Amino acid sequence: MLVGLFNRKVFRGIEQILKSISLLILISFSGVNQAWSQLYPLGAQYFHNQYLGNPSSAGIDSGYRFDLSNRVQWNDVPGAPVNQIFTGVIKTGKVGLGLNLTKEKEGLMNTLRTVATLAYHLPLNKGQQIHLGLSVGMLTQRIRTEDIVGNQGDPSVSNYNSREYFLDGDYGMAYTDDRLKVQLAIPNLKNFFKTDYFRTSNFSIFYSAVTYKIGNSNTKNSILMEPIIALRGVKGYKNIWDAGTKVSFSNDRLNMSGIYHSTGNSTFGIGFNYNSNIGISSMYSTGTSVLRGFSTTGDFEINLKLSF
Repeated sequence: MLVGLFNRKVFRGIEQILKSISLLILISFSGVNQAWSQLYPLGAQYFHNQYLGNPSSAGIDSGYRFDLSNRVQWNDVPGAPVNQIFTGVIKTGKVGLGLNLTKEKEGLMNTLRTVATLAYHLPLNKGQQIHLGLSVGMLTQRIRTEDIVGNQGDPSVSNYNSREYFLDGDYGMAYTDDRLKVQLAIPNLKNFFKTDYFRTSNFSIFYSAVTYKIGNSNTKNSILMEPIIALRGVKGYKNIWDAGTKVSFSNDRLNMSGIYHSTGNSTFGIGFNYNSNIGISSMYSTGTSVLRGFSTTGDFEINLKLSF
């Protein structure tokens, strides 16, 4: 009898160890998803909503603007990332104000990031401007206990979820004239200055891009091309470059875009603007050369714009 009781305790102990190991594996998979999300920025940041990649773009145009983006990645992979982002910006005089709410669901992990942005747009000569922007806010990560297969009351989970909120932010700058835009941004300032708060690699360390407008977009039958070359840095990976173009027709009522990434994949998009106030665009990115071994799908995103 004592032997049987001892065996049951041993088996229970082994069971708890196995469940803890399974939990750690699931958390690790969430971390892998998060790493790939850094390699996979939203396609909207290249043309549709450049505020996503650079805070100095907040209020770069006059008036109010609100954007909503939703992206689903690799829907044939369990726990694949889902991203939802809301941004709102306003320009008053030379100052731009912005708000960026980002929610990410990756494996067991929920990430919520909220930042407010202050941008300054300094006019120079002949349509030239210098733009500076700083975003500051909070970031939190939580494990969804209801999705855990095993002991949902594991102390490691409660300890992880009881962590404090982290101060985070982004910094960006840009130069523009009537046709040229050169920009540089440093996202994830918390990681940039202190890398030990939740990971020491797999986070974006800089984003730079150059775009140039060719043609005219002010007439009914106009065609405007806007080539882009971008260079991104991700901690722990080689720098990634992107090259492509956006083509707009009929005063941007219809636009199409295509971008090739050095990670071995491409992004294609199409957008419609009902008028200068309402717009919708969708984008599809093929899987990178590394991911094609275990996922046959890429990621799909849809973006809505409302401006005044």
